[in-house]
Amino acid sequence: MTPVSKISGVGPALARRLTEAGFDTAEAVAATTPQALSAAQGIGGARAPAIIAAAQQLLNTTTPAPGATKPAPAKRAATRRPTRRATAPKPAPAAKPKPAAAPKPAADQNVTEIIEEKAQKAAEKIDALQAEFSKAKTKVKEKLKKEKKKADKKKDKKSGKKKKDKKKKGKKAKG
Repeated sequence: MTPVSKISGVGPALARRLTEAGFDTAEAVAATTPQALSAAQGIGGARAPAIIAAAQQLLNTTTPAPGATKPAPAKRAATRRPTRRATAPKPAPAAKPKPAAAPKPAADQNVTEIIEEKAQKAAEKIDALQAEFSKAKTKVKEKLKKEKKKADKKKDKKSGKKKKDKKKKGKKAKG
């Protein structure tokens, strides 16, 4: 009997949850269904088949069937030799003339029409957004102009009072 903690991808926390759910050995995990395994807390429908496959792989590598021969030794990976750099670039292949376009099947035409409709709607939406943006931009510019005019008027009023005050002082001094 192989403990569940030996299964690849099963750590101590998951092993504890598996034993709490009644899966005490890797053999029990390998023999169950993904639905039964996903009933355990923390194991979803996508993770359950991976755990089962890892348990089955563990059992196949650790306990050979009775009467089975030893598996053949694994082949060594071929070492990769560095590639040689080309000294001169190859000329580009000559352009081949395209054959006349064959009529599209009905399904392709429908797909093309749908794509064209979506592209048209997207273009219309872009145009509407651009128009809305330009309106907002114009509105902001107008508001800034009005605020600037108000600021200029206030400035003129203040400077106008000062000019009047200077004129009055000048008249008093002469008089």
